[in-house]
Amino acid sequence: FLEDSYVEGMQQTLESFYKKAAQASLAILDAYALALNLPSDFFRSNHFSAKNSTTLRLLHYPKYDIDKVTSDQMRAGIHSDYGSITLLWQDGVGGLELLDKNNEWYPVEPVSGARCIVNTGDLLMRWTNDQFLSTKHCVKQPKGQNSSTVEERYSVAFFVHPNDESVVSCLDTCKNPSIPQKYEPITAGEYLKQRLSATY
Repeated sequence: FLEDSYVEGMQQTLESFYKKAAQASLAILDAYALALNLPSDFFRSNHFSAKNSTTLRLLHYPKYDIDKVTSDQMRAGIHSDYGSITLLWQDGVGGLELLDKNNEWYPVEPVSGARCIVNTGDLLMRWTNDQFLSTKHCVKQPKGQNSSTVEERYSVAFFVHPNDESVVSCLDTCKNPSIPQKYEPITAGEYLKQRLSATY
């Protein structure tokens, strides 16, 4: 953390925010479990109870002049999130887009008063055998941009990962003879290592 002489109270504020985001994510994971006819604490028991890679990230996209970039310039490239779920808070600038089931990009416009966006990640997709899909997304220039400058953008992402040693294996409620298991079991820690190695 930066010293308080740079940003007074930053560490205390972010640690408090992290704890509240963790509590919110556990409640959301409970809802996923109930939707899958699992005990409500199934996912809860695999998160935050041992070493894990859950990360709170503060994101800043600097402003830039439109005439200095190409029209298809992205502020964050196309990707999916590696963990279970992501909670995202964004400002009003816009630019976030997701790829829908028809393979078309859909802008996720900021909504006044909205608390956060919940995104399913890769590991939850594997757990549920694609019943819940990990959404590819990116950040582009905001739609309807009329000025010569794209304004700076801020967002806060809380990437929720299972415990490193949790085995992510197809749930019994997500497979049957007509819907076979699609993914081999893997620990959350090993999956993250594989994705990071492939990316970097």
